[in-house]
Amino acid sequence: MSAAFIALSLGNMVYVSAGFVTGALRFRLTTMLASVILVVWGAIEDNLGVIGWNSAFVIINSFQTARIARQERVTLDPADEQIRTTFFPTLNARDFLTLWTAGRGDTVDAESSLCVEGEPQEDVLLVLEGSVRVAHSRGLAVERSAPCFIGEMSFLTRAPASADVTTRDEAKIRRWNQDDLRNLHALNERCAQAWQVALGVDVANKLRSG
Repeated sequence: MSAAFIALSLGNMVYVSAGFVTGALRFRLTTMLASVILVVWGAIEDNLGVIGWNSAFVIINSFQTARIARQERVTLDPADEQIRTTFFPTLNARDFLTLWTAGRGDTVDAESSLCVEGEPQEDVLLVLEGSVRVAHSRGLAVERSAPCFIGEMSFLTRAPASADVTTRDEAKIRRWNQDDLRNLHALNERCAQAWQVALGVDVANKLRSG
């Protein structure tokens, strides 16, 4: 098996694999790698056309790749990075900001109502600081401390709130409108998957704590 055959086969394999790559940056890097391999093949075969066209492709795409890399480079401040790693560890910094900025931060006073049993729940809330009291009409009442989600079951089932939720003390929260959140999830699968994982972990924690 000749070196030329190996180089040509490998270059074509990398080109084909580019079709399975997600993300503009990774796609460009994959196709550039394939072109570099084909340049090697062209050198072995003394094919100046292949060398020239693939070299031009690599050079042009190097500038575009650098531009995309600069655009995708996002640095989170320590507080946001802690939230990302705690709740949405599967998201990169850019996707986290997409999800995070879809909501809005809020500070609510003690004894503020966050949910009313039987009424439509517009928002999903993430309690970042403080604690809440969850009371059901059938007499069950529990306290939840940050961090925890509120209104997540209403979001998942599209049903009215299943309990009254009030803050026990001043609380720092993040709230997302349910419709806005669903629209975001339809556009960004990574955010949707990370959100579902976060809610699943939260539900499991609540079941363990009773």
